[in-house]
Amino acid sequence: MFGFTQLWSWCRRLALTVAALTVLGVCPGVSVAAGGEAARAYSEARKLFFNLASSDLRRSQRQAWLRTIAAFHDVGSRFPGKTEAQKALFTEAELWSDLHRVSGREADLSKALARYGAVVRLHPRSSLADDALWHRAEILEHRRGDKRRATRVLAELLRRYPDGDMAEKARSRLSALRAYWLEDGGAGEAEESFFGGLLRRLGGGGSKRLVVLDPGHGGKDAGAAASRIAGSGLLREKVVALEIAAAAAEILRAAGVRTRLTRTDDVFVPLDERGAVAADLGADVFVSVHLNSNEDKTVSGVETYYWHKLAANSRESFDLAETVQERLVKIGGSGSNPVRDLGVKRGDFAVLSGLQMPAVLVEAAFLSNPDERRRLGNSDYPRRLGRAIGDAILQYLRSDDSRGPYRY
Repeated sequence: MFGFTQLWSWCRRLALTVAALTVLGVCPGVSVAAGGEAARAYSEARKLFFNLASSDLRRSQRQAWLRTIAAFHDVGSRFPGKTEAQKALFTEAELWSDLHRVSGREADLSKALARYGAVVRLHPRSSLADDALWHRAEILEHRRGDKRRATRVLAELLRRYPDGDMAEKARSRLSALRAYWLEDGGAGEAEESFFGGLLRRLGGGGSKRLVVLDPGHGGKDAGAAASRIAGSGLLREKVVALEIAAAAAEILRAAGVRTRLTRTDDVFVPLDERGAVAADLGADVFVSVHLNSNEDKTVSGVETYYWHKLAANSRESFDLAETVQERLVKIGGSGSNPVRDLGVKRGDFAVLSGLQMPAVLVEAAFLSNPDERRRLGNSDYPRRLGRAIGDAILQYLRSDDSRGPYRY
């Protein structure tokens, strides 16, 4: 019979943290409160967890893992404002992490990283948020071998939760990673510069603003596509979006603004990980770059969406969206072929979900419109769009010099 002691031992072997065990109600003296639809759904998810934990056969079956994960995911999705959602999301991340130990599939580990990131973005005040950052850092360092990104995550943990229960562990690990970067021979001037800046920021020194630009789509996800007006082949959203974002980055870096792209070549980046980059780095601004498409080929213009569901940054996101929109519309001038202003709009896009810095998504033109497609096929036009976005971000950052870095 698989008893409590064996269950506890199995959970420990699978590296479930005490926090996760507590939220599941596995630890002695802990129970899930009865009553309420969210509590009942969470209780049903826990039953699946215990069934998985108690059976060697089930743990050998991927579908059993996926059913359990789906149950916790459902709780987090259906009851976003409930405490059960925080616990369910954290447990979902733990299960993806543990499934990777069984399956060896990199996709499972990517899911774990994404869900830990979602805990922090969606529930930044949860007692599990610093635990989630710690686990992200652990995975990145020890299972992905990405010490640089692990360092950034640990730094973010200390910036957000300097008094949390993970802070001391983060400081200790960050100190060890500093020794690696500065003494191990694998680090060069770039790493030394990075760590010097990191330590200054952790010490409270005045750091420059950080902007994260997100070129939409990439890799297997091409986004919208249409035949070129001039020449052969397709004009793909993922390619043009990267050209636009790269041009915006040039403008920002030339002005001394630290800038990071979620991708710099044609690779697929999951939506959750795009926002996680901005959250992990403590970005001050996040801009996702896309191109539009419509069945009606006469539709054209630019529109900018802003994340509005958090009162803390809704106004700032709107201001940023309005500034970007105005700059892009001005590209067309007042000639015979102006850029149509489709306005600033609220957007519930997944890539913006939960971000607490000013965050917008730009639809810079319509690939489905022949006139705009002709412009986009000329390499100069995507660069003009990018420069306009870069200028808009600079204008936004300069609009209020007293606006400090966002800490969340």
